[in-house]
Amino acid sequence: MSRFGLTALALLVVVATSGCAVSDGSGGAADATSTPRAAEPTSGVDPEALAIADLAALTGVDPADIDVVTHERVTWPDGSLGCPKPGYSYTQALVDGYRIVLRAGAEEYVYHGADGQKPFRCVQTGSNGAVGG
Repeated sequence: MSRFGLTALALLVVVATSGCAVSDGSGGAADATSTPRAAEPTSGVDPEALAIADLAALTGVDPADIDVVTHERVTWPDGSLGCPKPGYSYTQALVDGYRIVLRAGAEEYVYHGADGQKPFRCVQTGSNGAVGG
């Protein structure tokens, strides 16, 4: 293949893949809305247990004092899992997952997740963003 052909092919690959990135949200502040992290399997661990452990670490509340208010199956409208972060791009496909609401003291905390992935804390007001669930 000629040098021009290789250059054109390389440029085509860069252009074709440039719009496919999804942020992993690794630079956010602790109080900001978390962004789903791709491909973090739960390895068979209960998402409720992971969410409770995360909330206990965040708040300092004993895990035994954290109650599960709801744990429901949902279908998210896109890769943001119902918790979009302004300026980020997400896959535009339905995602099967879950929504967990925990209570620690008088406060409620919402966690979202996709099947097979760890839950993340979603700090937003309004609807949960689910398509059906």
